[in-house]
Amino acid sequence: MKQSAAFSIGPEEELDLGYCREHGRALEAYCTQCRDIVCPSCVMFGTHVGHTTEHPSHASRYLRAQIDAANRSGRLKPEYSDRFLSDIRETKLKCLNTKKQTLEEIDVKFNALVKALKGRREALATEVINHFSEQLQEIEEQERRWMEKEGISKDLLAFSSSPDDAQLVRNAFIILSGIDNLNEGTGFHTAKLITGINSNLKLSKQEDVKVGFSQLLNDLENYASFGDDKQIQYRA
Repeated sequence: MKQSAAFSIGPEEELDLGYCREHGRALEAYCTQCRDIVCPSCVMFGTHVGHTTEHPSHASRYLRAQIDAANRSGRLKPEYSDRFLSDIRETKLKCLNTKKQTLEEIDVKFNALVKALKGRREALATEVINHFSEQLQEIEEQERRWMEKEGISKDLLAFSSSPDDAQLVRNAFIILSGIDNLNEGTGFHTAKLITGINSNLKLSKQEDVKVGFSQLLNDLENYASFGDDKQIQYRA
C-alpha cells in the first residue's frame, strides 16, 4: 500500500474494523483520500488503487486531534451555533411580524373602499406573501444549516468522548466531513422587508373634480404601491 508519514506518530495498535463488504477481507488500512477504511484488495484492485493509506491506529490519533482542534477553536461549543441561530431567528421573527403588519395595513386601507378594490388588494397581498415567502425560505435555510451544524457539534463531541478507536475510524468520513462543515466560512445575509404601502390615489383626470364611475374603476385598478423597503442583515 502507498503509505504516508502524515499520521505516523507512535506505535501501531491493531484495531478490529471488521471485514470489507466487497472483498470479504479484513479492513486493515485507512484511505486518507476517501476518508474510509479499506482492505488490501481495495487498494490493490479496487476503487482505492493509488490512494495514500495509513495504519488505522494512526488515523485514530489524527481524528482525535482534528476533533480536539475543532473543540479548541470553539466550533463544537453550543454557544458557537447559538450566536448565529439567535440572529437568524430574530431576523425570522422580524420578517414574520413585518409581514403580518403589512398585510394588516393592506386590509385596513382596502376595507374602506368599494368592491372594485378587491382585485387590486388580492394582487398586492399575493405579492407581499410571495416576497416574504422568498425571504423566509432563505432565512429558514440558514436556520436549517446552523441547526445541522449544531447537531454535528454534538455528534463530534460524542465521538471524542468515546474510548472506541475502531468506531472512530469507521466513522472517519462522517467526522471529517462534519469538521469541514463547521469550518465553512460565515458571513452576513440580507433580508428585504416591505414595510408598508403608498396609499395615495393618482387620478388620470385631475383638472375636473368630478370623475366618472368607469374612470374611477380604471384608476383604482392600479391603486396603491409599496413604500420604501427595509434591509436587515444577519450573520449566518
